[in-house]
Formats: sequence, C-alpha cells, structure tokens
Amino acid sequence: MVGANCTNLFVNGKRVAEDQANGPIATEASHLIGCNYHRTKSFFTGTISEIAVCDTLLDRDELNTAIAILMQKYAVQL
Repeated sequence: MVGANCTNLFVNGKRVAEDQANGPIATEASHLIGCNYHRTKSFFTGTISEIAVCDTLLDRDELNTAIAILMQKYAVQL
C-alpha cells in the first residue's frame, strides 16, 4: 500500500502488514530515526541493527532486561 496516510510494517526487510492510517502520518523531525531534530546535521552514519517498538512504556526492570538482551545479542561490552 503506497500513498498518503498509508502505513506499512516491515519485519526483517519484508512487508508483513499494511493499512490506512486513521489520520495524517507525522513527518516531523522528532519522529525520524538517525538524524537531529532539524534534519540539517548530525546524521547517524553507522548501522542501525535493530529498532524495538513497544506498545506500552517499559518500566525500569523491563528496560534493563531489554538492554541486557540486546547487548548480549550484539556482543556489546562496556
């Protein structure tokens, strides 16, 4: 589905869902991933390996667990 107010969900590079948005889709810089607020500088130049989207706010323990899982998955050491 392509066009104004269309949404597509991709998992591992494959579209798994599509739908018509129930309102305008935000295109403000605060909703973009990989650049600064004004979209004029400070673009992220690395690789974004994973983006996690949750339908609720994670509490501190849930956030720490998610961080630990991702650090182990991508072999991040501090």
